[in-house]
Amino acid sequence: MYGSDEAHLYDLEHAVVNDIDYWTGIAQEFVPAGGHILELGCGTMRVGAPIAKLGFSYVGVDNSTEMLEVARSKVKTELAHLNQGIELIESDMRSFDLGMKVDLVIIPQSALLFLLTTQDQLSVLVNVSRHLNPGGVLAIDIFVPGPGMFSMIEEGRWWPERDLEQAGKKWMREVRHSLNFVSQTITMKHRTREYDQDGHFVKEWLSQHEVSFMFPKEFKLLLQAAEFEPLHFFDSYERTQFTSSSFTDKLLAIARKRS
Repeated sequence: MYGSDEAHLYDLEHAVVNDIDYWTGIAQEFVPAGGHILELGCGTMRVGAPIAKLGFSYVGVDNSTEMLEVARSKVKTELAHLNQGIELIESDMRSFDLGMKVDLVIIPQSALLFLLTTQDQLSVLVNVSRHLNPGGVLAIDIFVPGPGMFSMIEEGRWWPERDLEQAGKKWMREVRHSLNFVSQTITMKHRTREYDQDGHFVKEWLSQHEVSFMFPKEFKLLLQAAEFEPLHFFDSYERTQFTSSSFTDKLLAIARKRS
């Protein structure tokens, strides 16, 4: 889903996401010093690098060669001074096998929802459970449709997204959504125009992502089916509780592997 152009813009695109303190806090709360953490959908290690800097042993799994290339460059540069192990694996989160168990598994940025069927999503969670130590913890966030979201989707219309700028270069981005309510999926087509330091047009490209969405009750049933005991449900990275009055499109769960 992320080619070379998207991979190199990923960190810049997500620089406004205020989630790093949340994920590093989870690691410090649930993992002993020197413990093992696994991130699924690790991508560029946007989240993983700050966690690895805390001294934990880190494994990242992703199926994008281009995203992992960016992550490996970070390991060679900003993480080169670390003594503990950092391992990056290109694999499918439904079927990977580390041959080891970990204390914490994190799945940030709704990465589970790149799996489009309930069976595939359940396969991931079962595989996560298999890789956790007894009492190990899963921390995950997912996209849940908020009130009125579906009425806002206009098929075929391009919507402007936040422009990106770095070292004088500029990328202007637009997105178009297409909803399939039966399969509970949204197709997002992005159009990106790149401009150089002098404002001259360089190139334009299209990329397309298809993601699923689910509802809170559905998600809780998935956790239950994969033998997880929920500990917390939050509606923000500030750890406010997810309730019936939560007006959000984010559900963050912390769940423990059942004995």
